[in-house]
Amino acid sequence: KDFIMAKYTEKRFARKKCPDALSKLHTLCDAVKARDIFSLIQVYAEGVDLMEPIPLANGH
Repeated sequence: KDFIMAKYTEKRFARKKCPDALSKLHTLCDAVKARDIFSLIQVYAEGVDLMEPIPLANGH
């Protein structure tokens, strides 16, 4: 039970590629623009809030 909780709830075994929340949002933005489902799954596994506004390069 502890392993299941750690893996699926805490996402303890997910490989972290983004050091902070801002880089996660930028990676999310890039994944959406590139239609890269694997990068989208990666940032979701790292705990990015998909309801958070995505920072755009042109400020919109």
